[in-house]
Amino acid sequence: MFIVIGLVGVIIGIILGEKLIGSERKKAYAKKELEVKKFRTNYYILLQWLNKAENNRSIGEYLASKGYKKIAIYGMGELGELLLLKLRDTDIEVPYAIDKNAENIGVDVVIKTPNDDLPDVDAVIVTTVLWYWELRRMLKEKLDCDILSLEDIVYEM
Repeated sequence: MFIVIGLVGVIIGIILGEKLIGSERKKAYAKKELEVKKFRTNYYILLQWLNKAENNRSIGEYLASKGYKKIAIYGMGELGELLLLKLRDTDIEVPYAIDKNAENIGVDVVIKTPNDDLPDVDAVIVTTVLWYWELRRMLKEKLDCDILSLEDIVYEM
């Protein structure tokens, strides 16, 4: 009897262990899939941006043509830093950027977190485009300005 109970316990342990390991694998796979999607999206944005630059179209001129003078950048990853760099020698002012990891970012602009008070700007450009709609809703609750996707801007300009 004890052998049967022990054997059943081992079998149940194996099954539960496999479910747990399988669940962890699924989470890891989903995380990797999201990372690949992010890199693929950023790659196509950069290709389009480069193509526009080759045809003498600049993001600063595009924003100025839409009447934007003062913008904030949401997301200071690679695309956010590139956008900040490209706006440096334009008439577009970037008084601050927004990033949830503000303390880990080393750029020469004030970095605020989404929970901080956010000063008025003409627009916020979201560079973390996979989460644009979620971030747009959150920012609309805090700011009365246009919330733009970098992806949309690059494909429009």
